[in-house]
Formats: sequence, C-alpha cells, structure tokens
Amino acid sequence: MTKDPPGVFRHLELLESVLRRAGHDRVVVEPHKVQYGDFETVRRFAVSETSVVEWRGDRGTGALTGTEFESAADAERCIVADASGHLREARGLPVAHWLLDREEELPEGFALHPDSDGVVLRWVVSGAEHRARFGGALPTGSALLFSTVARVPIAVVESCALAADSRAAFAAAASSAAR
Repeated sequence: MTKDPPGVFRHLELLESVLRRAGHDRVVVEPHKVQYGDFETVRRFAVSETSVVEWRGDRGTGALTGTEFESAADAERCIVADASGHLREARGLPVAHWLLDREEELPEGFALHPDSDGVVLRWVVSGAEHRARFGGALPTGSALLFSTVARVPIAVVESCALAADSRAAFAAAASSAAR
C-alpha cells in the first residue's frame, strides 16, 4: 500500500500573517516551504515526496529535528499553534499549560508510540488515520502539545489559543469539527 503524498501548504496568507504578527522578521511562506525566525534562529518545514520535515538552525548551523508530518495540513496546524503561543504571551495571557502537556491528558483516540529516538503520534480525523513523528528534545512533550490542535480547524487555532481557557476552547473546536 502506498502512502498519499503530504500535499502542499495551502493556507499561505494565514501562515504569513500569524508568523509576522508573532514577531518573526524572517518569514518565507511558499507552497513547499515555510520558514521563520530571526537573525539568530530559524525553523523550517519543508514538503518532501513523503512527508513534511522540520529543520532548526541557530547562528548559521542546523539540522533536521526528526519531526515529520505525513500531512502538510497537520504541519500547518503545528506552525500556527507555535506562532499563537507567541501572540498569547504578547497579550499577557499565561503560557504555562495553555496546551496539553501530560500523557494522561492525551485526547481520546490518540496514541503515542516510542520509536528509536522519538515518538510517533497517531490519531483519526473523519475516518482518516493521521501520523506525525516527533524527534529532537522532549519528543513526547512536543507530541502532547500538538495533540491539542491536531483535530482543530486551522482557521480557529489562533482564536482558541487566545481564549482565556485555551484548553477548553481547543477541545470545543475539535469536538465541533468532529460532528
């Protein structure tokens, strides 16, 4: 069985807007690449034939993190959630625990599977199985944070993030999207 290609980034205007408002001054948003950061650090998501891979750089050097999404749409949610955290902080909202961060909080229907040097997160949306692999520092924590937004429509990720009770807002948005 062959896996479907990951697609391309489709929400280019939304991605560029949220990244710039989050304070990133080096933003590149293209159908096959999203890159953002500043003069010191860069985070890049690039679409390959089989997945979307993350690369992080610092002061001119960098490497793949081991994080990869099977779907460009899932990578977009991750990018918007990351930027929304910066917006949340800029508005003076608490940034501790605004996303799920403990294994016992993993939403129903999600499963974590450790692999060689990371963790694989699996879940289902509208009958379709999704998979993302998280590597780098604290892969389980990264997978848990992402699980908060994995079933949330990308158009409402930022508004949920800016709610006083972001966890409840994300849960309600995921529940509404499942209907």
